[in-house]
Amino acid sequence: MLEQATGWIGKAMFGAPCSFMGRVVEFYDITAAVGPFAEAGAKAIALFTPFYFDGWTDAARHRENRRSLILHNLIRARFDVLTVPFLDRLRIDSRHSMLCGASDDQIDDAFILWLTLHEMMHSSGPMPLFAEPGYKLDLGMDYGPIEEMRTDMSAFIALGLMEGELGERTRLAQELILAERLLRSVRVGNALDPLANGIGKSLDGEHGCLWAATLHASGALRLGAGQIDIDWDGAQAAVRKILGAVYAGESAARASRDTPRELRNQAADLRNRLFVGKGKSYSLPSALEDHYSKVRGRERIVMTFQDC
Repeated sequence: MLEQATGWIGKAMFGAPCSFMGRVVEFYDITAAVGPFAEAGAKAIALFTPFYFDGWTDAARHRENRRSLILHNLIRARFDVLTVPFLDRLRIDSRHSMLCGASDDQIDDAFILWLTLHEMMHSSGPMPLFAEPGYKLDLGMDYGPIEEMRTDMSAFIALGLMEGELGERTRLAQELILAERLLRSVRVGNALDPLANGIGKSLDGEHGCLWAATLHASGALRLGAGQIDIDWDGAQAAVRKILGAVYAGESAARASRDTPRELRNQAADLRNRLFVGKGKSYSLPSALEDHYSKVRGRERIVMTFQDC
C-alpha cells in the first residue's frame, strides 16, 4: 500500500513523487550475533546493506546497496524499557497518548508504518540520502541529525495525509514518533553524558533534541509539573514550517557550486536558531534543559538478546 501511495504523498509534500529508489525495507527479529556486527557491540537497530551478510537470493540488490534491515525486537525492547515508563508524562491536547491503551500488535504495526515511511523519505525529496553523489553521507554528524529529523518529520506529515486510507493507525504511529523522540531520544542527547558538555553527538540524541526545540520554540510543546503537553494542531504546523525551510535549503544546496559547504552552513544555521551555543557544542533552551535534567530514569540500555 505504501509503495502505491508514493506518488501522491510526495506531490502533496514537496511537489515530486516519493521513491524507495529500488530499496527494500525488511523487518527481522535478531536472536544471535557473531562476526563484525557482534564485534561492534550489536548496538545498531537498523543496518544498511551490511556487506558481511551474504546468501541473499537477490544478490544484485545487495551489491547495489539497496537493502535496509530493521531489527524489530531491538527497537521494541528499547521502547518498552526506555519510553513506556515515561508515557504518563506525555499529554496530547491535554489527554494521555493513545499509546497508553494500545495493544502490542497495534504498537508493532505503528512501528512498521513509521519506519517504512522513514526509510522511504531517505530516498525522497530534493536531495535523497542515497543518491549519487552522496554529499549527505560524506558530511557525517555535521548533517546526519538534520537528515534524521527531515525523514522523521516527513514521515509524521505523510502519516497525517494517509489517515483517510488507514484510519487511526496513522494517528497512533504519529504519537509513537512524538513519544520516542520527546521521551527517549532527547534524554540521550541532552547532556546525559558528562563528557558531552551539551547535546551529545549521536544521530538519535541530537535528532530528538531538534524535535523538542522545534516544538517548544513554536509554542506547540508546553512544560509543566514534570509533564509535556503537545498542542496537536500546533505541532503539525511547526513540523510543516521547519520542513519547508529544510527542503528549500536542500534545493538551494543542490543548485550550489559547493553543495557540501552549503549543507554544512544550513545545518549550523538551524542549530543556532534552535539551540543555545555552549562552547564548541550546543545545549537545549533553558526551559527544556531544566525539564529534562529533572527526569530520572534509564537513558540507555545495554541489551542482551535475552532482553528481546
